[in-house]
Amino acid sequence: MALTCTNCNATVEDTAKFCSQCGTAIASAPAASPETEQSDRIIKELGDNSPGMKEPGEVFDFEKYRGEIIRRAQKYTESATLGYNDETWMVGMYYPDIVYGLLHLLGSFWSTIEHPLCMPTNKPYAHQALFMRIGLDWFRQEAVRRRYLHIDGTLALHVIDFFKERGVPENEMVFVLNNKEVRKSLDERTFAGEQKDDELFPPPQPLRVEVAGTVMSFTTWDAALVVYMDCAQKGKEVTLELIDWYAKYEAKIIERTEGGTSVCAAIFPRIPIVRDCERYLMKVVNHVQAKVKFRFPSGLSLEELREHHFLFGKYPERHELREEISLFKGNVVDIDWRGQEGRLYFDEE
Repeated sequence: MALTCTNCNATVEDTAKFCSQCGTAIASAPAASPETEQSDRIIKELGDNSPGMKEPGEVFDFEKYRGEIIRRAQKYTESATLGYNDETWMVGMYYPDIVYGLLHLLGSFWSTIEHPLCMPTNKPYAHQALFMRIGLDWFRQEAVRRRYLHIDGTLALHVIDFFKERGVPENEMVFVLNNKEVRKSLDERTFAGEQKDDELFPPPQPLRVEVAGTVMSFTTWDAALVVYMDCAQKGKEVTLELIDWYAKYEAKIIERTEGGTSVCAAIFPRIPIVRDCERYLMKVVNHVQAKVKFRFPSGLSLEELREHHFLFGKYPERHELREEISLFKGNVVDIDWRGQEGRLYFDEE
């Protein structure tokens, strides 16, 4: 790693003792503490062993990655406490808010959506609760390993002496890691929100609807769309674009029989309204806005369209059917474009 001369700001090699430009002695960078180096190794390990490259805004499935969340909770709690000395540990054991606050901070950080090392999931309350529960278990196991607690939960003699010296009577030594009542209180504070995920987003229920000569299966988290068309357009495609977030779907116009009558329709059987991103953000969404389009054949080949764009700087006008609709979760929307001729649209429309 290159260093900078404090006198002339010249760049020098990290092994240099003097600046080659002005001769000033180069101070060596202070060595990192063993705790810092170990913490850096843990963070690097978590980054190198990520469950997958996270795209901006990507949200993971909580149930699928539960084991990875547990591993990260253990590792990062270890990393965050590497610099703790005996006094920090014992004070933390005595004051529940210290342990609770640290675990809350860690759980919040490691479920954030912005940081590339983190794992935001579609159950943020359950995610944080699990993280804090595992962290608390790790604290207790580490307290036993460091001999602050015995395996049966009783306090080590030197811990009792530590607080006696500070004027705490032995009968008032109530510790978060070994007292059932304190732990119960902490558990209630920590995990009270765990059920909020299901309260905000009740689990999806299956739905089956018979329409346009077919049975559609979707859920209460989805919407469905049926676009009836003239059978002369059979085999062509209808396009659906969600306005609230960019998503585009296409469905072919298919002929089916309904009540002995032939019908042609493009069917979108499962349009997600409740997505993982909304669940992470705790944003309750009941409907989205969408645009539905059908383009009548222009009669021009792809080469002819390109030539028109080259000559005139734009594509020729388009003969289309368009409609803006609201899609509600758990509902089927139908559009009847049979007998509709559409209108001409230009590039800017």
